[in-house]
Amino acid sequence: MSAPTYFGPFSVLARLPQLAVTIEPPFEGFTGAVYHRVVERATDDDAWYLRHAPAPGHLLDLCCGAGRHLRAFAVAGWQVTGVELADGALERAAALRAAAPADVAARTTLHQADARQVRLGHPVDCVLIGGLSFALFDRHDRQALLRTARAHLAPGGTLLFDYSPRQPAVADRQDVLGVPLRGDGGSGFAWIGWRRSDRAGVQHTNIYGELVAPGVATRRYLSTVSIDLLDDDEVTRDLTAARLRVAHTMDLALAAGDGPIPVRMVSCVAVP
Repeated sequence: MSAPTYFGPFSVLARLPQLAVTIEPPFEGFTGAVYHRVVERATDDDAWYLRHAPAPGHLLDLCCGAGRHLRAFAVAGWQVTGVELADGALERAAALRAAAPADVAARTTLHQADARQVRLGHPVDCVLIGGLSFALFDRHDRQALLRTARAHLAPGGTLLFDYSPRQPAVADRQDVLGVPLRGDGGSGFAWIGWRRSDRAGVQHTNIYGELVAPGVATRRYLSTVSIDLLDDDEVTRDLTAARLRVAHTMDLALAAGDGPIPVRMVSCVAVP
């Protein structure tokens, strides 16, 4: 994964004393909960994945995060297995499973493991790498993810994933979204900022939040994560090396303030 990068006001906050601002790992703690709360509003990608999946069988969701894709497939009748390494994301996925109807919960299994190395010991009908998770890793680790996917798929099986395609002619962009927060732990706000450079081939996302409760000092949290903006030809070469053939693609525009983020949805077939 890329080294931490803060920009704009987030870079100032990152330099404050650690007692004032808690720096959190990506997808963990308070900022992880904010991130998952925002992305759980998305539905277009789930609809596309379900349209391009085979008949309901067994789904392996690599980097399942807080489990929103798992929930969509389990509701549609799939037996689903989610693999996630981050403690906070896995806890949220477990809570989502616990709140689901009994039949949906019974079809959902969670594993804490490294998606690059996990082996279930049995084949599945479909592998999913969603939520732009594929681009969180460098190319070597993306190739390992594809090998993991292919190892679980018999010929004819389906891989579904997404990434943000690199567009070198597009100018650099950035934006910040404000999110009001209220819950049992108090009230507050979060800023989610993103800075995208297609020329450099990277997009950084920063999250800062403050939580205030009566009689308790203000708590401040900050995290950052980066994704690679991927070259289409490079992705195709890596898929071919993993014995995966592109069957369908579609481009979506992920709403993100004033400048939508391009997302490419991909369906692949495992070949002999």
